[in-house]
Amino acid sequence: GQIWLATGSDLGGSLRIPASFCSVVGLRPTPGRVAHGPRADPYGTLSVEGPMGRNVGDVALLLDAQSGSYKWDPLSLPSPETSFVDSADTPAVPARVAYTSNLGIATVDSSVVEVGRLAVSTFEGMGSRVDEATIDLGDAEDTFQTLRGTQYVAGVGRLLADHRDLLKDEVIWNIEHGLSLTPEQIGLAEVARGGIINRTARFFETYDVLVCPTVLTPPFDVDIRFLTEVEGVELPTYIGWLLMTFALTLTGCPIISVPCGFTESGLPVGVQIMAPWKEEAYLLSVASAFEQEVGISESVPLEPRTSA
Repeated sequence: GQIWLATGSDLGGSLRIPASFCSVVGLRPTPGRVAHGPRADPYGTLSVEGPMGRNVGDVALLLDAQSGSYKWDPLSLPSPETSFVDSADTPAVPARVAYTSNLGIATVDSSVVEVGRLAVSTFEGMGSRVDEATIDLGDAEDTFQTLRGTQYVAGVGRLLADHRDLLKDEVIWNIEHGLSLTPEQIGLAEVARGGIINRTARFFETYDVLVCPTVLTPPFDVDIRFLTEVEGVELPTYIGWLLMTFALTLTGCPIISVPCGFTESGLPVGVQIMAPWKEEAYLLSVASAFEQEVGISESVPLEPRTSA
């Protein structure tokens, strides 16, 4: 209950995961929807900026303020003629929904899988046809790790030589991983990402949206730095528990995390809803319809504090 609205950046899920863990809404827009300022990689599309809020309407309001072209961002998009608030105020029921509990690549906590089924029944109750389906993301983990490594080198690699003692271990690991990559590995990762984008385009010829859990685990103790295993399966790296979000980062599509329900122990679980490129307006309309049907966002988010 600190604030109504917040901005953030999302590379591997930093707008979506906190939203899921806090039972609020977070939107990763299409690259260029929210312009960035001067940066080392102006044509980079893995990291984007976007809004978080108590509900879909809040997020739409802030996205209206954030969107628009900007001279420092060569990929930035003009603001749409219809406001995102109007889109959120016009709920839409998708005709065909693809639902997957694990994107075909992740081991997901059983309590998250159980809550995720509520998304299936919710969309079916709204009149959508729901199929168990997903995009082929079999090469997403290796692809993301490679491209993320190159981004670390471009963005903060220069700090390693002069300020290594001030960097946390994970940042050092990422920079050194990026520096160890060969041109062939980087080129193959770009080709692999192209394959994911092409498969995504074909996928949306059949389905209106893709729906899946936001995180493969419920929220965990704040003193745990990162998860090392899920359901007895060891995670290969410290970001292994982010797989459900960073795999979808590679598609370049707009993705929103919306509250879905709670585990038996009362921990919040969100679902990601993903629409085709540049379709934030439609995504907000669908998310609004889902949010209204689930009803969580109307009761859970607190009013911000007005005093210390």
